[in-house]
Amino acid sequence: MKKLNAVLYKVEKFIGKIFLAVTSILIFYSAISRFLGYPANWAVDISLILFAYSAFIAADVAWTEDKMMRVDLFVKKLPERIQSLVQRINYLLIIAFDIYFLVWGIYITYSMRFRKVGGFHNLSYSIVALSVPIGAALLLRTSIMKFVKELRKGRNNK
Repeated sequence: MKKLNAVLYKVEKFIGKIFLAVTSILIFYSAISRFLGYPANWAVDISLILFAYSAFIAADVAWTEDKMMRVDLFVKKLPERIQSLVQRINYLLIIAFDIYFLVWGIYITYSMRFRKVGGFHNLSYSIVALSVPIGAALLLRTSIMKFVKELRKGRNNK
């Protein structure tokens, strides 16, 4: 399972980098083409899709690497058992939020199936909205892994 998670993480990080780079290139291309009098509106639409996915992927990569901002000034002054309890409660709240995001993301994706992306008549906006449940599923997976790790850490300290 650890190997699968490591591979998934590497793939996720690679895809996030590629999507963000292509987004930047497309926006630059769109600006240059508009300046030259040949607007490429499709480039903005594609960059919107890629940026939506890269934002959620980046959030999961940051969450996996523990690079999310946290305010723990008060919690660090508490006894270790209380710190662990607070951490577990936080993880449960985050898991609940991820599940909420996942469920509503699926609903939004379904409800957007007839809306079209910009100038693309055959491209459903559901492709953009699908980034929400995919991102929520990635974050949920990471949150559950962190919660389980915290539970195991608590057992080993006893």
